[in-house]
Amino acid sequence: MRNGGIMKKILVLLMIVLLFGNVGFAHSDYDLFYGKEDNHSLTLMFTGDIMVHGTQYLSAYKASSGEYDFSPWFHYILGHFTSSDYLIGNLETTLTEDPTSYSGFPRFRSPVAIAKALKNASFDVIATANNHSADNGFYGIETTLKHLENNGLIPVGTAYGDKENLPIIIDNGRMKIGIFSSTFGTNGMPVPSGYPHMVNVTTEELIDEQIAYLKSQQVDGILAFVHWGHEYQRKAHSSQVEVANLLSSKGVDWIIGSHPHSIQPDGYVATEKKVTYVNYSLGNLISNQRWRYSDTGLILSLTIEKFNDSLYTDVDYLPFWVDKEDEYNQISYTIIPLIDPPEINRLSPLDRRLMDEALSDFYELYPNAKK
Repeated sequence: MRNGGIMKKILVLLMIVLLFGNVGFAHSDYDLFYGKEDNHSLTLMFTGDIMVHGTQYLSAYKASSGEYDFSPWFHYILGHFTSSDYLIGNLETTLTEDPTSYSGFPRFRSPVAIAKALKNASFDVIATANNHSADNGFYGIETTLKHLENNGLIPVGTAYGDKENLPIIIDNGRMKIGIFSSTFGTNGMPVPSGYPHMVNVTTEELIDEQIAYLKSQQVDGILAFVHWGHEYQRKAHSSQVEVANLLSSKGVDWIIGSHPHSIQPDGYVATEKKVTYVNYSLGNLISNQRWRYSDTGLILSLTIEKFNDSLYTDVDYLPFWVDKEDEYNQISYTIIPLIDPPEINRLSPLDRRLMDEALSDFYELYPNAKK
């Protein structure tokens, strides 16, 4: 984040290894072009899990209009979001047009208004492959895609029944970055029968297919947004490290993890083919999980610069805490940055203690981050 909240900068040289092959894929429907005068760099910003528990959508309902308004969630974080070229998050729910079927855990079905709120909060790309992708079956996958697209958002990781599940490519005129998203599974909920491609489930075959497509498009770098690991753990599980090494060996440059609902450390994995940056978990962006380590999260920025055939990456962090208030029987949620936090008079001494605790927990995992 160039305009504030910068926690740490790490410069790493990622040598580009492009493998050209005659791979017969159609071109992605979601290729993006970002035009600006200084296109030597590209800043991609990532958030963790965007969850919609029952109390969250109930509190967003406005009786006066009969509509749902999720925009207050992002009030204090919006300025940071707009400092990126692309904002990317993991939507861990499905959208439905049927108000009678709204539901939180364990089968998430949320108002379609969340799509508009995400767009208004400056999101560009939404990772949709996670363990709740199939919570509402074929209808839920397609309805989620439809409303994301109708609001100008780019989904990655799930697909319509009659379309290929292709990665996306961000192209700023100087470099092309390919992104794919996949999940370890769907909580035992079956991916629609006859349509296994609708949700990207992480297998070596799936990884090979996604990377082959991106290399056929001659991308400069590849990023994997992977749903993995064990919930509520602050350290990466061995299965995450195993998948990270596999992705690196296939030529992936950056890996962003989701699902644990707690911040986990970042680092690098090195294989014969790559030195790959990995952030194992960004925690939650928003949820009703009110316990320590899950009521906080991390916003990650990757600023990528290209010189000749090499990519340089700056890594920036902004930790935050989610405030839940209950005033006059009206519940509200707000994401509050922990670096240079805004002045909010309503915060209680307990709130401020929890914010200090969350910041301390962040530094415990990221001891070299700038203070």
